Amino acid sequence: MITRLEYPFSFIFSIFFLNFGLLPLSNSLSAGLTYNEDVYQYKFTWGFLPVANLEIDFSEYESENLILSRGETTGLSRLLKNYSARVSLKIDPAQRFKLYELSGLDRGSKEVRKIRFGYGQPPQLLE
Repeated sequence: MITRLEYPFSFIFSIFFLNFGLLPLSNSLSAGLTYNEDVYQYKFTWGFLPVANLEIDFSEYESENLILSRGETTGLSRLLKNYSARVSLKIDPAQRFKLYELSGLDRGSKEVRKIRFGYGQPPQLLE
């Protein structure tokens, strides 16, 4: 099922477009959402021009406490900011922390981020 949604300032747009450096364009963006059980797929457009794709996968959340995500710029926006990334968020309630890992390609340069978020502690940059 595909639904057309308008999200000028949503949380997902903010995270996604801060990574891509496209936040100033977000006022005119719309997203087409494809929903399949635990996987959400977004196709962002600016007017009629494709801007980016984003997929958020919750299928391993119940069994592994893991959320996976993939995103990339598309269309003409790829000329301005050629970016793609895979993100995982591992939640460990017993140890009371979250592990955020990003592996991406930003205009041909490899990008890796690993950050540990502990409850009541400042974030810890691992890589």
